[in-house]
Amino acid sequence: EAGIAQKAEALVSHLARSPVGADVSCFLPLIEHFAAKGDVPRAEEWLRCLAMPPGLCQNSDRPCPRTGNTCEALAQGFAAAAWSAGRAHGLAEAELWGVKADEWPGAARGGLVHDAVICVCAQASDVEVAKYWVARRDEVIRIASGSPGKFEGRSALVAEMPMAYSTLLDLCAAQADLKGIEAWYSLLMAEGGIPEPRSFLRAVRAFAKEGDIPGAERWLRRAQKLGLSLGVSGHNAVLATLAKQIGCCSDAAKQAEQWLYHMSTQGVDPDVVSFNIVLSAFARCGMLGDAESLIGAMVARGIEPDTATLSTAMQACAKGKEAQRAERLFKLIASRGSVHMDAVCHNMLIDVFVKVGNADRAQKWLDDMHSCGVKPSTVSHTTVLHAHARNGDVDAAERGISQMLRDGVAANVVTYSAMVQAYGKAGNLQGAEKWFSHMMREGITPNMVSFSVLLNVCAKNGDADRAERWLQAMCNAGIVPNEVCYNNVIDACAKCGHAERAESWLRKLEEEASAGRRCSPVDDSLPLVCPHSAPGTAQPRCLEPTRQSYTSAAQAFAVQARWTDVQRLFSNMEARGICMDEVSLTVLLSAYARARPRERDRAQSAFRHYHAQGGLITRPPVHVLRGILGSKRCSALLADLGLDAQDK
Repeated sequence: EAGIAQKAEALVSHLARSPVGADVSCFLPLIEHFAAKGDVPRAEEWLRCLAMPPGLCQNSDRPCPRTGNTCEALAQGFAAAAWSAGRAHGLAEAELWGVKADEWPGAARGGLVHDAVICVCAQASDVEVAKYWVARRDEVIRIASGSPGKFEGRSALVAEMPMAYSTLLDLCAAQADLKGIEAWYSLLMAEGGIPEPRSFLRAVRAFAKEGDIPGAERWLRRAQKLGLSLGVSGHNAVLATLAKQIGCCSDAAKQAEQWLYHMSTQGVDPDVVSFNIVLSAFARCGMLGDAESLIGAMVARGIEPDTATLSTAMQACAKGKEAQRAERLFKLIASRGSVHMDAVCHNMLIDVFVKVGNADRAQKWLDDMHSCGVKPSTVSHTTVLHAHARNGDVDAAERGISQMLRDGVAANVVTYSAMVQAYGKAGNLQGAEKWFSHMMREGITPNMVSFSVLLNVCAKNGDADRAERWLQAMCNAGIVPNEVCYNNVIDACAKCGHAERAESWLRKLEEEASAGRRCSPVDDSLPLVCPHSAPGTAQPRCLEPTRQSYTSAAQAFAVQARWTDVQRLFSNMEARGICMDEVSLTVLLSAYARARPRERDRAQSAFRHYHAQGGLITRPPVHVLRGILGSKRCSALLADLGLDAQDK
């Protein structure tokens, strides 16, 4: 330990030749030291000492043990070398000593060196190599006829082997290697070891994850038999795994429920976590009736719902658009008194009513918060404002934000964006601009969503001048517009008949895309989402024109019967890898319809080409086509393409 190897060697040599003599335990520290230092020749020299028959020390230049079994001593020496080298230098060095042991007569007997390598494999988390050395050890023991399967006195490996097997068992559980789990468990038990409770839990999860519920039950019984109490956590592990695997299968959700009630027969009482796991399974499958019954059963057992119970129930009702059920469950959980029904909890219920479009009921619950002594938060007020905004109810929105400010609740960018959207929905551009400007005067920086909402209002009103001005203001604020913003400006120009102006903004978008410009990120965690925005756009991304970009610009030319320009724009679109849809086809056909004379052959050819590309045929393009070709000729074309004119 002090690093004075020569002194240690001298002491062992002196002791071996003294009347006291030296046993194997005196030689092993030297072998371990030289193996760890990578000094293979010196380690082998001391291994040769162990290979000498006991009692020959006086007649030899080499010291040797006074008593003991030579094969056992040599096997212990190689095991010590492999274990020490492996810990110091890694698995490859341990395997090197394992190979060397096969070359020394008797050194591999008993499998001690193999055990050492297996221990190093466990430390290196290498299950496959460990399996190889287990097989090699078993073969060596099988071949050594008449020799004991295991030597007595296996030095440090007596304690290391169960730990190694337990580690390898855990590794197999992490890899869902069910056969490996069982194999290492058998070896561990043969060593007299017992897996730790965490190993049992990991095995239970692994079997449940692979759908082997009987296997998971077997491991639960094993733990119980060994006196290890996994408690409710072990059964919850099966429940959680089942819940994650079910997808939207009602039968599998029912299986999770059966397991929940099966716990009681095993002497394990389900807890709130158990019920919440099954509740989430019902919620994902849209089984709201079963979810409500489960909460009732939970309460009947004296298990109090928690915040997770409420959150899961509200989310499920919002997804299923069952506001009345949400209200009923909210009142039930509130009546238990186990959950502090603060603003966050009320916001969950308010959000359900907003998502089903019931602004009045959302407003009612917001008002009730005051009577319950709960102060509404910014999210509370903004969520209700969002409901009024969707309905274009500017009066209700005005009352809501006034109440919010009177209550001393700070408005944020989402709040003001909801006001802009409310006026935009009502077609009141001046009101939308008023609230946008008010937001800026309050020192609140507009974001991508708020600008996009305002630009959408400009587009709906066909006010190209304002749309361009606000887009420029957006750029001045350091926010790079996304495709939605550009599309709104293009649409505004198109609606006021400025075709060239609309195309110029399309060209600007194409140039930005070619330059690899990235738009500013959209915070998609906010409850208000701009029209036509793509989900999951929280990270900056490269600008790219969309189908709507080209279709809006083409529409401006179509109303002027400039079909050649419409064709040109859609050709550019397809060159970018964007195919036409039924809206694009309708715009193109409308351009042919407005031409004088009408471009019947071009319309028919475009329709055939679109159909050949697998495009969806809907009523609008067929209606325009019939106006161009006439009813008889249009019906003949549809029949020729295998389309039912009645369905269109």
